[in-house]
Amino acid sequence: MKVCDPGEARTHDPVIKSHLLYQLSYRVILINTLALVNELFHNFRVQR
Repeated sequence: MKVCDPGEARTHDPVIKSHLLYQLSYRVILINTLALVNELFHNFRVQR
C-alpha cells in the first residue's frame, strides 16, 4: 500500500515538508500571540 499526499503536485521531499511545517507552525503561534496581546490591550483600555 502506497501512502502519499492526495495531490500529485505536492512534494514528496520530507526535508522541504519539515521546513514548511516549521515555518507554518511559528506563523500560527505568532498570529495567536498577537491576537491575545490585542485582546488583553483592549480589555485593559476598557477597564480604565
